[in-house]
Amino acid sequence: MNDSVNRMNAQLTRGAGRMQKEIVIERLRANGCRITKQRLMLLDIILEEECASCNRE
Repeated sequence: MNDSVNRMNAQLTRGAGRMQKEIVIERLRANGCRITKQRLMLLDIILEEECASCNRE
């Protein structure tokens, strides 16, 4: 049971991450930034990273 719940949570988190990524890309473009491969790579790292400062308990 826990495995299926964890998988569902992971899928939801990935889906939210994709949505956040699109929002960030849109805002960068609106501010005149070019969307380079390096920026996309950094954005992926930032959005996928689970760090202590990002956890809200």
